[in-house]
Amino acid sequence: MKKKVSTIGEVQNIISQRAHLEHLEKQLPQDKALELAKRIRPVASKDENGRLSIYNEPKPLKYWLDGGKIYNQSYTFIANNEVYAKTSSLKPIAKITTYHRCGYPLFIKPSVYEVLYQIPEELRDKVVAFELYASSPYVWDVYNDDLERHALTCILYTGKMPKKVKDKPVEW
Repeated sequence: MKKKVSTIGEVQNIISQRAHLEHLEKQLPQDKALELAKRIRPVASKDENGRLSIYNEPKPLKYWLDGGKIYNQSYTFIANNEVYAKTSSLKPIAKITTYHRCGYPLFIKPSVYEVLYQIPEELRDKVVAFELYASSPYVWDVYNDDLERHALTCILYTGKMPKKVKDKPVEW
C-alpha cells in the first residue's frame, strides 16, 4: 500500500535520503569499486529447504558466492550463482541497512556495487564479506515506495577469504 507523504518535513527527508544515496554512489568510481569487489565478496545462508536465500535470517553456515559482475546485475538470482566454498571463521563486525534499486517492486535485485558504496569508509579495510537479508518474507514490507528502493539488512564480516574465492575475477 502506497503511503502518502503529508508534511514538508517528510518530503525534505525523502529528498535528503535520495540525495545521500546518489552522493554515496558517485563517491565510488568504477576502478575503486572493482578494487573493493576483489576484497569484499557476497556470502549467503541456506533456507530450510537447502536453497541459498536472502529471505531468511542468516544462519551460522554460509557459502561464498560468485558475485563476479558487480554493476547493474543482481547476485541474488542464486540459481545461476556458483557457490565456491563454505565460509569459516567469519565474524560479524557491523549491521547496516542498504538500499537497492529495482525495475519492479516485487523483484529484489541488489548488486554488489550497491552494497559496496554503502559500506562505511571506516569499515572497508576490515570487511571481507557481506550478507544481505530481507527483514520480512513479504517483498512489499522491505520496499520503500518513496525512495523507490528495497531496504535490506546487510551484515558485514571480517575474517579470511579462501584463495579460490580471492582468485575469482570481478568485472563491471
